[in-house]
Amino acid sequence: FCGNGARCAALWARTRGWVYGKDMIIETSCGALHVSLTTQGRAEVTMPAPKGLRIGLRLRAFKRSFLVHFVNSGVPHAVVFVPDIGKTDVGGLGRALRFHKAFGRAGANIDFVQIKKNILIIRTYERGVEAETPACGTGAVAAAFVARVLGYGCSPQHVMVRSGDRLSVSFDAAVRLEGPGKTIFAGEVNI
Repeated sequence: FCGNGARCAALWARTRGWVYGKDMIIETSCGALHVSLTTQGRAEVTMPAPKGLRIGLRLRAFKRSFLVHFVNSGVPHAVVFVPDIGKTDVGGLGRALRFHKAFGRAGANIDFVQIKKNILIIRTYERGVEAETPACGTGAVAAAFVARVLGYGCSPQHVMVRSGDRLSVSFDAAVRLEGPGKTIFAGEVNI
């Protein structure tokens, strides 16, 4: 499941003329999700409710102890708050924590988060990719949810991802992820 993927799929379907109007339902591995096109080039998806919250796990990596918070926001995420996101070894620490036994056989995505002026700045090491990615929608939701549980967050919560895009996570009757999408490549393949 990919929160940003659901938003971008809706935007892409609209630009291709496959859907009309601003609201649609997208079938995902997490079930059918409502997506609304909000403004030019932006979409909002109703996300699965976060589950499996575990706050305050003390995990060891690189002979150091890390305070980690776990939640499944569509996929498993471990959130680690850091004082300086720019000095965080996302690749090294992400690899070290990704398969930690605390997360079971499947492991977890690892989200490193700095809080700066009510904005969450996030860098994510994603499982499957096995590297840092430019943005992670389920990671933004996980970070915002954990920040809110710990009393640091708000709704809507603005989240700045590695690509420089700003996402918005809202918590009310449902969890919603809103942000931009843009086409960066188009092509055809003959099979």
